[in-house]
Amino acid sequence: MKSPDYFSVMRISLIRGRVLDERDLNPAPSTVVVNQSLARKIWPEEDAIGKRLRLKTDAPWLTVVGVVSDIKNEGSNKETKPELYFLYTEKSFGLWADLRSMTLVVRTSSEPQQMASAIRGQLNSLDSDLPIYKLQRLGEIVSASTSQTRLPAVLLSMFAGNALLLAAMGVYGVLAYTVAQSRHEIGVRMALGAPRQDILKLFLGHGLKWAALGGSAGLVAAFILVRFMRSMLFEVGPYDPTIFLSVAGVLGIVVLMACYFPASRASSVDPMVALRYE
Repeated sequence: MKSPDYFSVMRISLIRGRVLDERDLNPAPSTVVVNQSLARKIWPEEDAIGKRLRLKTDAPWLTVVGVVSDIKNEGSNKETKPELYFLYTEKSFGLWADLRSMTLVVRTSSEPQQMASAIRGQLNSLDSDLPIYKLQRLGEIVSASTSQTRLPAVLLSMFAGNALLLAAMGVYGVLAYTVAQSRHEIGVRMALGAPRQDILKLFLGHGLKWAALGGSAGLVAAFILVRFMRSMLFEVGPYDPTIFLSVAGVLGIVVLMACYFPASRASSVDPMVALRYE
């Protein structure tokens, strides 16, 4: 049950039609606004505007006047359910008597805590017997709803960062060792006329080949394991190609940087010194 200003206060986007306003205070027939999930479920191939529905067989028919975007009422890790909105003044739906509490949403440009006493005073002036409890900022509510998934996500991010660092150090160390062991071969190649660019490309190719093999194995493992991370994902599909391509791109850049310095050192080897190297 909402007031006419609810959608603007909560910044819920209007997709089609209109939101509830003063014209709907005493509607005949009753008017409602539905979310996208409900519209797709009941009228998947049709425009929901002007359609009618009712909550039970003996309830009055409700006319849809608007479709709004889905919101996460039950937490960011839960699927959005079909929802409808109607004005709190409308008592003919058979639901008003079942409600034991009501939530008041206030948007302010000043500090919210400074408005708390004014809000309480205004409500007490309307009904002194009305209990007021659980006064919270919207940010606190959102933070509480994501607290169960935030810690695992932060820990996984830290482990992923450490793994990326270790991978870069490993690639750098292996390629640096390979360059050190191949100094004589490098000297021979350069003495026979191999340009420095070819030496650079040779060792960069070695490093990128290892990275490609490791990245391919990692992508396969990610496709298998990502299904277990669904509960930590918000507005992101488990098989979103953009995420996988971004991760592969970051890994490629890090490995390229790790390979470049040993490869650059190999291309700057003095042939005469390398040929005398044992």
